[in-house]
Amino acid sequence: MINYYQKIIDYELPFDRKVEENTKTLTKVLLKRSAQISYTDILLLATLMKYSGNMYLLSKDKSDIPLFLFPIKANIPIDTGETNYFYSIYSFDLKTTRKSS
Repeated sequence: MINYYQKIIDYELPFDRKVEENTKTLTKVLLKRSAQISYTDILLLATLMKYSGNMYLLSKDKSDIPLFLFPIKANIPIDTGETNYFYSIYSFDLKTTRKSS
């Protein structure tokens, strides 16, 4: 597993042209909607766009993900006994995104 992630890191950083294009597109779309999102989250989402259909994103903070572009595939509640955590799994599907726009 470490080798798999190392390949992604080595390949994506510095990121390739497709991730760069996705970053620009996301930034334009989100600026039109006055959305607040960090550059790190933009890079994660741009990478998810590149690998749509083959990759999902797991996040605890729902406020960081624009749901109109990255729908939730599943929610995962985790009860530690002291606290409840809710994680969501997101995907990107251009066909679904175009239908909902």
